[in-house]
Amino acid sequence: MRKVLVVLALIFIGIGFAYINDIKTFVLNNIVYKTIRYEANKYYVDYDFKYYNNYNELVVHERQNILDLFYTFSNKGTGNYTFYCDEKYTTCISDIKEIINNREDILYVNNFVHPYNSFDSIELNINGNSINIHINKLYTTDDIDNCNEYIEKIVSEIIDNSMTTKEKIKTIHDYIILHTKYDEVFAEMINKKARYESMGNKATGVFFEGLAVCSGYTDAMALFLDYLKIPNLRVSTDVHIWNLVYVNGSWLHLDVTSDDAGDEVLNTFFLVDKETIKKDNNHNYNENIFLET
Repeated sequence: MRKVLVVLALIFIGIGFAYINDIKTFVLNNIVYKTIRYEANKYYVDYDFKYYNNYNELVVHERQNILDLFYTFSNKGTGNYTFYCDEKYTTCISDIKEIINNREDILYVNNFVHPYNSFDSIELNINGNSINIHINKLYTTDDIDNCNEYIEKIVSEIIDNSMTTKEKIKTIHDYIILHTKYDEVFAEMINKKARYESMGNKATGVFFEGLAVCSGYTDAMALFLDYLKIPNLRVSTDVHIWNLVYVNGSWLHLDVTSDDAGDEVLNTFFLVDKETIKKDNNHNYNENIFLET
């Protein structure tokens, strides 16, 4: 009988060694990692976009998981977080580095999150299969406080609850244009990839300097839309960015920058459909990313 027990013990030990990696993975994924929680801040966008999925694991198994995880934590406003590569995902580290270095894939994340949760840069630290991310936000705490105070004041002055959603959007569209000039100098510096101190790439440029480039116009519009609880995201190409707004059951394009003709307010790109906006070369965006269109 004792010999039988010894044999059985050896068999179970052998089975344990054979599946030790699977057992370890199960314990990490289902017990250890699931006890770690990252709470969302107040600017979390509670909307299920088509390109990104909310990814609530801390272990990535494929490239799309990495993009979804970056989106999920950016959307939550998480400044620092750690995730892990599945040991079977052998190209995990190289995929992460490629995504970060390529920039285009990761920058699209900013289009889908609240402007206050968008990032200016990402710091990456890799330790084995553990990846730590530090997010440097585009908007500072002071920026956020000042913008919120400004938006609340302006909305109380120009928006009436009797207005339709479209009328509210048009009022904000016109207000931004009439109180902002396109910053030609900053735009030239961007094209030259030269350093230039300005707030024009953010909503703060619109609100407090009256000068902005397209990203500033677009963020300002997005902040007003978010305040009014109107679903939106930001569509971009290599050279331009504008808003996409969900109104009356449809996603429609809104380009405040292009409707700014100096002293004149245009309506050329005010809540237009995909077919209309893509007739203009500056709006030749990637439909595989911005699937809502």
